[in-house]
Amino acid sequence: MRGRPRIRGHLRTRAHDTAVPRLPAERLRHHPLRRRAVRYRLIETYRPSVRPRLDCPVHVLTGSEDPELSQERISERAGGWADLTTARTEVRTFPGDHFYLTPRRREVVATVLRRMDPSLTTGGHSGRARREPAAASPSALLEIPLIDYYSTSAEFYEMVATRHTASRGPPLRRVLEGVDTSYGPVLEIGGGTGRVTEVIASALPQAEIIVAEPSATMRAMLTSRVARNPDLRRRVTVVDGAAQDLPLPEKLSAVVIFGVAGHLTVPERVALWKRLAACLPDGAPIVVELMGVSSPRVIPPVMSLRETIGRQTYEWWIGGEPTEGDAMRFTTTWKVLSEGRTVREVTDSYVWHTFDVARLAAEAGMTSRRITEAGGQAIPEIGVLVK
Repeated sequence: MRGRPRIRGHLRTRAHDTAVPRLPAERLRHHPLRRRAVRYRLIETYRPSVRPRLDCPVHVLTGSEDPELSQERISERAGGWADLTTARTEVRTFPGDHFYLTPRRREVVATVLRRMDPSLTTGGHSGRARREPAAASPSALLEIPLIDYYSTSAEFYEMVATRHTASRGPPLRRVLEGVDTSYGPVLEIGGGTGRVTEVIASALPQAEIIVAEPSATMRAMLTSRVARNPDLRRRVTVVDGAAQDLPLPEKLSAVVIFGVAGHLTVPERVALWKRLAACLPDGAPIVVELMGVSSPRVIPPVMSLRETIGRQTYEWWIGGEPTEGDAMRFTTTWKVLSEGRTVREVTDSYVWHTFDVARLAAEAGMTSRRITEAGGQAIPEIGVLVK
């Protein structure tokens, strides 16, 4: 991009004549373009050195129609940003081109502040919300913020949860029926918005239930669901806590872990199984959602859900690819359409450590079985670990 006329034309084209004013020729020739020319020269000639990958999350903000970064490219490893960190990469797409910031200033600032505000991150979706690793003293670890994996897509979560419960609720109920709940409460790790909590309560009408959910956004919806149901209000206790450091009661009758186990590393899972085993009586179940991905593989993006609410239609797209070891990076995109036109997109990504029930049983030193059908209908796999 050399030559001031080319730079001037490029900037005016990119900004649609709004971000680059039509300054008098003498000012435009000497003052702004000189700095711009230097910036373009740096961009064109810069070659990054090889450096260790970061261990912190990276949040990418981009415009939906940016000619420099197509949606195909942003969906592929978050436009390259995902390659710079071993932690998660989250992408937020705003309507607009390269200069989306100009008309979307309030939304962008609100997004940045939400990421920076400790009240929205330290209160922390379990396993879905986790503490990022750091070399720090034990006391300093208390100050490491929780990363809320679902804060970006929380507004859409109930659409997925409704379908999720319709398919997984019957087999979960089948596993739990007959569990002796006199030994202690039933623990649900990763309660989300409370859909699975309702299934547990229905299957075990006499049980006390403790539900842990570290995401403040999810926990608000969970508490609301519990509060408006007299039976749940009496039996369900909602607590803020992630799987890795959740305080456990002395005794438990059963444990339910849905949508969480893959957010934990193998050492974290082994530690969790050991802690849970110490609270459970012989024969008590730990019911784990297997998610159907037992080893890393490429999953091309596919539309997994389409729902219409009011005047808008919502599409949920999900795909994944292997990263390192047993891990995959999943990328999800919510598309909001009005009159057949996409008016908003929200993209997020997260790392999932793959496993099957045999691997979990080996980690926990327990026996296991898979539940693959209920009522004669095929269902997504659910694993049951038995002490």
